[in-house]
Amino acid sequence: SALPGLHPDTIEVNTGAQSGSISFGAGSDSFYEYSLKQYVLFGRSSSKYRANYEAAIDSMKSYMLKTSSGNKEMLYVNIIDTDSQEQSTTFQHLACFLPGTLALGYHVLGREDDLAVAKGLMNTCYHMYVDTKTGLSPEAISFSDNSASGYNIVSASYYLRPETVESLMYMYRVTGDE
Repeated sequence: SALPGLHPDTIEVNTGAQSGSISFGAGSDSFYEYSLKQYVLFGRSSSKYRANYEAAIDSMKSYMLKTSSGNKEMLYVNIIDTDSQEQSTTFQHLACFLPGTLALGYHVLGREDDLAVAKGLMNTCYHMYVDTKTGLSPEAISFSDNSASGYNIVSASYYLRPETVESLMYMYRVTGDE
């Protein structure tokens, strides 16, 4: 894509044509998560995986990382439509892998700035659970100034996703903050 290290969720295998959206949520999350994990798995020797991870995270921070302006300021990663270049205020639960991945990036690669972003995103993912009556996270939220919580639930479904729990584990291991 035009954004270094970021890729849309749909690539036509015969032509390489790219379409859809750029996100760290559904359809894309594993690519970004496993770039760093592959670097670690292969003994921290493959510069390709490290470069993929660093380019993606640097572009995410530059082009997609936003702070909500509602009653609660929350950090989130938006979605970019590749055709229109419109940016959505939607944040998907699947993107809650990011705090843990960023904490691992901080720990393994010494990327100091990543830990502050990890903490901000972890707070958002945490609130996606504690702000509901059931204590279960919605699949997606959209940030809005017109909501008491600062966001509206876009998809109220819950799919037993492990991303937030895994991120909490990484965050605890890296920071010691219970």
